[in-house]
Amino acid sequence: MDNFKESFKYYKRRKPPPNFDEVIDIRNNLKNVCDASAIKCLITDEEEKSLNTLGLRASKDWQVFRLETHPDLLIIPNPFTSSGQRRWIFRCLLDFPRTPNRTNLDVHGLLDPEQSWWQQAISEDGKKKDLMKKLRWVTLGYHHNWDTKHYSKELKGTMPDDLKLLCHVTGKILGYPDFNAQAAIVNYYHADSTLAPHTDHSELYMKAPLFSLSFGQSCIFLIGEEEKSVKPVALYLHSGDVLVMTGRARLAYHAVPRIIQAPACYWTRELNMQEEQSDRVEDSGSREHQDNGGHKRKEDEEKGIPEEEIKRRESDNKNSWFRNTDSKQTDILGNNETKRLRTEDITSSCAGTVNFSMCKEELVTESMLEELLRYVEHSRINVNVRQVLPPGQHAWPENYD
Repeated sequence: MDNFKESFKYYKRRKPPPNFDEVIDIRNNLKNVCDASAIKCLITDEEEKSLNTLGLRASKDWQVFRLETHPDLLIIPNPFTSSGQRRWIFRCLLDFPRTPNRTNLDVHGLLDPEQSWWQQAISEDGKKKDLMKKLRWVTLGYHHNWDTKHYSKELKGTMPDDLKLLCHVTGKILGYPDFNAQAAIVNYYHADSTLAPHTDHSELYMKAPLFSLSFGQSCIFLIGEEEKSVKPVALYLHSGDVLVMTGRARLAYHAVPRIIQAPACYWTRELNMQEEQSDRVEDSGSREHQDNGGHKRKEDEEKGIPEEEIKRRESDNKNSWFRNTDSKQTDILGNNETKRLRTEDITSSCAGTVNFSMCKEELVTESMLEELLRYVEHSRINVNVRQVLPPGQHAWPENYD
């Protein structure tokens, strides 16, 4: 019996909607999850400094988890800073869908190779063609042929240096110092998108891990075993999460049956914190005291609250953006409305906080920022990075086809 397919259909179902109670959410509940942070390895001072450039937090602040049922599947909950998330979102929208990288739109002749996909998508003609929603994937490095399920020896683009470095340093922290990023597939999901059950087995070297980076809206991710008869485990992946498939998990069936509304805009964290604080003040009414930094600490001290408890409260408030205060997930296609940040707040916050030097030579204007951030209000971007050839091998086997 194909139990994987049954689970996929269940979580994809719209009417009636599925029950999400069994979906693992590492950011809120560690049930069926093990802390694997002890596996973290030391990196050089130079590599540690590179994390900030790559939009990542210091490695000491990273948490690593593994599923009890799938110990070879590693999850790092959002090691990115909010500005780092924006930087990678913009890379995926402005830079990666460009010639010579290949996209699903190429065979349809819808794009002008002299212009980026983004430039064309936001144009009046591009809107008529619905180019924004029609982009489904981009390949970087070795091109993966979806028909033959093989990589092309001839069709090869350049792997972005920053993406290679990000995966190299992350791999080293997780105990895979020799990982060499040679191919990537960037998938663009919309509210009604899914990814069918499959295994990734096209690479000649299957011992290397597979890195998966999530940005934008959340999803339900299913991970099973090598046979579809095994019922898969469901977990949420949120913006900024890094999922690493190693060992047996590298050969397991996996899928994305549903896109889920993100519990928070992790890519605009500082704006969310400002709005949450403002909302707490507006709704306080009968509350006698508000937590506003030093003033609140002084009040707590005067009340005789122990120092340990004061620090715990300060930590909870500081990291409130990281928690989903509502355990009930909302489907993007549902009737619940997302609370939108004001456009002027988004643009004023992003301007000057994101390093746009990697975004080719395209001028990033305030209106473009609005469009870019509006895109991820309704979509999910997933970057899958793989090593194709064994270490030290630079030539393809003669019989590879």
